[in-house]
Formats: sequence, structure tokens, C-alpha cells
Amino acid sequence: MSWLVVAKRRLLDPYRSRYLWVVLGVTVLLFGGGVYMVTRAGLVSMLLGLGALFVPLLSIVGNYRTIAEPHQTGSLRVVLSYPHSRRDVVVGTVVGRSLFTVGVVSVGYLVAGAVALFTLDAYSVVLTLVVWFAAVLLGVSLTVLAVGVSAASRTVNRAAIASFTFVLLFFGGWDLLLRGIRYVRNGFSMPQPPQPAWVDVFVALNPMRAFSHLVQRLHPTETLLFESGVHTTAWFGILVLVCWAFVSVTIGGWLFERRDL
Repeated sequence: MSWLVVAKRRLLDPYRSRYLWVVLGVTVLLFGGGVYMVTRAGLVSMLLGLGALFVPLLSIVGNYRTIAEPHQTGSLRVVLSYPHSRRDVVVGTVVGRSLFTVGVVSVGYLVAGAVALFTLDAYSVVLTLVVWFAAVLLGVSLTVLAVGVSAASRTVNRAAIASFTFVLLFFGGWDLLLRGIRYVRNGFSMPQPPQPAWVDVFVALNPMRAFSHLVQRLHPTETLLFESGVHTTAWFGILVLVCWAFVSVTIGGWLFERRDL
């Protein structure tokens, strides 16, 4: 159970610096202020937008250095001098940083629920819980992805470039990639309507879209869903988030195991 030691250290790392208090301050202001300014009808859309903006930045930007930095500075050799294997380092980092992400996201939606209860009504708390559940899944998925990228990178700069590439990909690059694929498949010319069915499935593979579909499907009363199909179901959204995490940490861990330190 050596990975538990690494996980505890990774979980407590933010508590040893001012990073935790800065993140918590921004979280409380963002979620508390956001909910305070909306009406009951716009609550879920606002919470969805806050999650889509805040969670990826917290998960990816806050974790791309976790393994790459100690690798670059040489401090990773100290960690591995104890009875910790490389797998323990990756697993412990994934668990510790995921718990930190879940904690911060939970604080944000706890504040949002408290403000909604005070300014709106008791049912708003239920709506907040629905978005919180989806945001926690998104946060864990992207945190694991960032740790996987960090494990696969030899330097912090490479980890940063790869991580911000994923951020850009999820926030607009996915659509550009789709257009490029369709352009090539159409013989290097712009495709014309109708749109093939596989396009909707490809769009749903973006974790940000999976998060959106998950919230819309789990939403108990309001109708926000404008699409239908297997790719918009809750289980498909969860599967997409799990696959992003599993594939990234598997590849990152495999490369980390075979690297000369």
C-alpha cells in the first residue's frame, strides 16, 4: 500500500502553500457571486457554465506539473529511493490530486447551494447537487488526464504544452479537428449537408460535451436537451469521461515506467 503514502503527500501538498487559499477564495467568489446574480430559471445553465469553465482549469492547469516537475528537478529520485515503485507514484498522485479536485469542486457547489437556498428556494439545492455530481466526474477525469500527461513528459515545459493543447482542444479545437476530418474524408473539399450520423457521436466524445450531456440527462425537471440519441445518454457521458481518464493514465504510466531517470 505504498501508493497511499504518495496519495496522502499529494493531497496535502496544496495545504503547505498559499495555493489552496487562493483557489478556495476564487472558488467561493465565483460560485457564490454567480448564483447570487441569477434567477431560478437560469440556475442550471449558470452552474453548467461555471463547471465547464472552472473545473478544466482547476484539473488540468493545477496538475500538469505533479510528476514532470520532480522528474525535471531530480527530486523524484528521492521519492523513488523509498519503497515506492513508479506505479505507486502514478497511482498515488492520481488518487491524491483527484481527492483535492473533488474537495475544491465540492466547496464551490456547496457555496452555490447555500446561496441558492438563501436567495431562491429549497429545490434549487437539488438542481445544484445534480450539476455537482457531473462536475465531480469531469474534475476527476481531467485530473487523471493531467497526471497522465505529466507522467508522460520529461520536462515541465513539455507537460505544459501538452496540457494547454488539451485545454484548447476541448474549448474549440475539437470542432476544428472535426472540420478537418470531414474535409479530408470529402476529398479535400468542404462537405455539404446533410450531416452524417457519426459527426454527432464524434462531438459527444469531447469531455466538455459529455459533461453537458450528463447534466442535461440527469436534470430532474427542466428541459435543456436539444439533441437525442445514444451519444446524449447519461451512461455514454460517464463512459466518455472514464475512457479519457483510463487511456491517458495508462499511456502516461507506461511511458513513465520505461523512462531513464
